[in-house]
Amino acid sequence: SCIALLASALALGGLAAPADQEITKLPGWDQELFSRVYAGFISAGNDTQEGVEYAMYEHYMFIESEGNPNEDPLVIWTNGGP
Repeated sequence: SCIALLASALALGGLAAPADQEITKLPGWDQELFSRVYAGFISAGNDTQEGVEYAMYEHYMFIESEGNPNEDPLVIWTNGGP
């Protein structure tokens, strides 16, 4: 799946992390973030309904481990939906 591919890329020590999707500040938080955080959308394919083609996307948020990102387990959470 798309999420598994993204998670695999991000788990490689950040070597393939999409720099343009890194979150460096949060509203209401004036301090440095504890971990590197990434968020964005990845393609989830296309669908056609009543002759109209729709591009589908899945939102992701990746928070790098505060311990050892190269060896710590990776947890993937997705919410269901259409």
